[in-house]
Amino acid sequence: KPIDMPSIFSPHNRIAVIEIDGQIHMGGSGSNFLFGGQHTGSDEVVSILRNVQKDPTIKGVILRINSGGGSLLASDHIYQELSKLRDKEMPIYASLGNVAASGGYYIALGADKIYTNPGTLTGSIGVITEIKDKSEFQKLLGIETEVIKTGKYLDMMTSHRKITDEETSMFKAFQRKHYEIFVSKVMERRHFTRDEAIEVAQGQVVIGEKAKELGLVDDIGHFYDVVD
Repeated sequence: KPIDMPSIFSPHNRIAVIEIDGQIHMGGSGSNFLFGGQHTGSDEVVSILRNVQKDPTIKGVILRINSGGGSLLASDHIYQELSKLRDKEMPIYASLGNVAASGGYYIALGADKIYTNPGTLTGSIGVITEIKDKSEFQKLLGIETEVIKTGKYLDMMTSHRKITDEETSMFKAFQRKHYEIFVSKVMERRHFTRDEAIEVAQGQVVIGEKAKELGLVDDIGHFYDVVD
């Protein structure tokens, strides 16, 4: 819970450790009871970060990231709150775990410094949209679906039909817009030119040592190196 933030060091000189674990979504964090695995809710992380801002005993923040990404909107929600914390001159370090890609890396860009393990999978600066078409499967099972809607596009994310060419164009426009936002964050926070940012973007995934070579992270270090 936000009021029970884990921290390191003395009661009056603490470091808050905030975990970004699993898929990143809007809302609260939790786990899958049946299949296991964690997910991180941006609303909960933002609440924790706001409590950090109000706590004078906390002198710094470590983001421990083990996430392959998720919602770009949720990731940006957390990033914006980290920006407010930086404005108050709170040191923020990111510690990348096994994977910190896509939305996980987007959040790491909100830190003053990014540390990675040598074998961390990171990068994946890109946007992906997945739409499932189960129409043929439903026909096989004899399932019929009828849709009553008040707008032309209200059922465009449902799985009972293929998306149209027009809808495909709309999704591509949406992706281009959010991809440009992601790239602009890389340019701003990693001090890249646009050409340099595009060179390492386009959804490419690299390991930690390569990420250091490319300038995507600041240094190689495990969690306790970051604490030190």
